[in-house]
Amino acid sequence: MGQTESITYTEENDLLSRESLRKSEKYLKFFSTHYEKCGILIPNKFTNQFGEIVDFSVSDPIHGLKLILETNNYLKFSVSNNLNDLLQYFKTNE
Repeated sequence: MGQTESITYTEENDLLSRESLRKSEKYLKFFSTHYEKCGILIPNKFTNQFGEIVDFSVSDPIHGLKLILETNNYLKFSVSNNLNDLLQYFKTNE
């Protein structure tokens, strides 16, 4: 189980995002055999630090992680915008 929080995506942190994705891909190549499955929660909306409900950015780096998993077939994974659905994925033998 893991969690990530990030700042709003801008060009200034694009390098940081690319480096994080590069390191994530390297990690998955090396350690993916140690996991049965992976789940990613990508919500449609979220509550920000000001208590406002805002749209989740389509440019967020988590979408890059999803693409890495889709294109490299490291392990079984599921992407959901709903936490209950994602938890159900881990309860099943898919």
